[in-house]
Amino acid sequence: MGTDFAAVGRLLRSPARAAMLEALLDGGTASASELAAAASVKPSTASGHLAVLVEGRMIEVRGARAQRRNFARACLDSTERRPHLAGALGAALCQSVLRAGWARRRRSGRGLLITPLGAAQFTEFLGIATTPQ
Repeated sequence: MGTDFAAVGRLLRSPARAAMLEALLDGGTASASELAAAASVKPSTASGHLAVLVEGRMIEVRGARAQRRNFARACLDSTERRPHLAGALGAALCQSVLRAGWARRRRSGRGLLITPLGAAQFTEFLGIATTPQ
């Protein structure tokens, strides 16, 4: 079936939602008030954005106090010395990109090379300008 990259792009298009996810990249948890502050929006506005992120499966609600927790985190790759998206989201995104032919594995090392198709798709669906390699 594959990943709906356009849907992910729509979720991340909002600066407030992007800021909330960025605040969760350390793998920790945060209250709705803390995420509202991180996104510079009112708590009532944050609630709407958080509902969209939950529905889009970008974050989940856990625990008795209903804290929000993400399934993605930033990680510094020790061999490439570059940050990457780790966690379940990072793994799923990587597999989908490879299956779709948007990238291919390098002959050596762990890095990926963006294909011409991938460069076009990343720009069209996610607004990310890349150069094919």
